[in-house]
Amino acid sequence: MDVVDLLAVVGAWGNTGGPEDVNGDGVVNVSDLLTVVEAWGACP
Repeated sequence: MDVVDLLAVVGAWGNTGGPEDVNGDGVVNVSDLLTVVEAWGACP
């Protein structure tokens, strides 16, 4: 996960489904954003 994934989620905000719905709950929202941030890993 990186900034590209983060921007994809933000760009798809409010959409239903799709690859940006990373947690699979049917809508792109804050839960998906938090999932991306959690998967980002430690700062270098």
